Amino acid sequence: MYNESHSPALNMVLFNFALDHLSRVHRVLRMPQGHCLCIGVGGSGKASLIRLAAYTAECGVFEIMLARGYNEASFREDLKVSSLQRLKRLVCNFMILI
Repeated sequence: MYNESHSPALNMVLFNFALDHLSRVHRVLRMPQGHCLCIGVGGSGKASLIRLAAYTAECGVFEIMLARGYNEASFREDLKVSSLQRLKRLVCNFMILI
């Protein structure tokens, strides 16, 4: 169902450890003012798992791509954009820093 409405499609194999993390992130997202920090090795599927958890929690995803020249002012502007999106849709919003 997620792959039908989103691009690119998520091709995932969910094992027990991944399902544990998925349920934890989903639970945190559904809490009032819930937030979490996911840390891990690059390429381990953190972003994919977070996208899936946000989808199941009916949250939007706001992605920030870090690049050279990205500074505090850029981050504050991204927070403004994210907050405006959240207010317009009246749903929770999940931010991913890449």
